[in-house]
Amino acid sequence: MKMWRFIAGLMLPALLLGLVVLFEPAEAQAKRYTLQNATGYPLKVALLVPSPMGWYVHGWYNVQPYSYRRINHQGGGPTFGIYGIVAGRQNLAWQGTSANSPQIAIVDNRMEHSFRDKRPSGSNRRLVKALMVRGDSYVFRFHGK
Repeated sequence: MKMWRFIAGLMLPALLLGLVVLFEPAEAQAKRYTLQNATGYPLKVALLVPSPMGWYVHGWYNVQPYSYRRINHQGGGPTFGIYGIVAGRQNLAWQGTSANSPQIAIVDNRMEHSFRDKRPSGSNRRLVKALMVRGDSYVFRFHGK
């Protein structure tokens, strides 16, 4: 009888762990983004995405003129932020415009840092506002003059 309890005591945690992995919440599954560049200039995009450790800024995702790029990203919930800028056209950016839009720190070189980190290493560090959106799958079409 004692041996049965011992075996059951070992099996129950393993069974529960298997159920947690099997029925993983939708928030932890990959999000799909398509970045479409309808401008005649290269496009750079930064994403603000949730994770179990907090919000993170990822960039740059480069998209050539008149083309697109697909991104799969493991993320937390369905809400995320985006900031895009057309190379060579500093006045042409897609960003948040409301007072509630979160400010993210960006630099010119590749970045991956915590949202709370307002001083990431890199050149030309600045704060910009991210455009917040919701969805597990999203298509962004960037166009401009």
